[in-house]
Amino acid sequence: MPVLREKPKATLPECHGCDKCPILEPNALYALAADGKYYCRSCFEKGRPGWLQNESGFRGELDEGHRWETVVYERLKADLEPHGIPVTLTPKSVRANVSQRHKYRKEEDINIGGFRVEVHARKYAFTNKEDHPREREIMTPVKKVARWGDRKPMCFIIVSKATGAMVVASVQKTQKDWQRWMQTDPGRGYTEEVYGCPVSLMTNYDDFIATIKERMVK
Repeated sequence: MPVLREKPKATLPECHGCDKCPILEPNALYALAADGKYYCRSCFEKGRPGWLQNESGFRGELDEGHRWETVVYERLKADLEPHGIPVTLTPKSVRANVSQRHKYRKEEDINIGGFRVEVHARKYAFTNKEDHPREREIMTPVKKVARWGDRKPMCFIIVSKATGAMVVASVQKTQKDWQRWMQTDPGRGYTEEVYGCPVSLMTNYDDFIATIKERMVK
């Protein structure tokens, strides 16, 4: 099995098909292997011994993500439900096998009054957007945005694992100013194109809660 080395699609010469299967759609092709062959996503993932085959790593990260989603949910519930705004945490299910992962990609994290909310937990410390250590926060892989349809998130909530503080990016207000770049995930061992929001455009948690109360309290 050749060792695969993923490269950003933008740097690849024109490709007319996968060298291992009959997929011809250009948008499905994204990897050039070290052996000089092109691979569609499916063939690339099958040939790469890495994150997708690391079941314990996958479940460990999933459990950690669920734990922080619960932390955010409990805070939102305490701040909003006394004012009649329903907050729900999506019950989580885990795929039995890596081949089933795409069936779960439409799961949402939290729902506030019928609006979808995504949660990202970060290791670094901050107490508000003013002392946030980054200039921009990753929102989502570019490829996921095309799948949103009418399920576009209302916002992304970023929570610090170090402090428990949160900042919020409203999709409606900030999406037009999102930046896109190639991001390498060293833990998962691959590179993909992502959207990020400038932290300066984000909202502190207390201001976000005040806005939700103003809009949703009858």
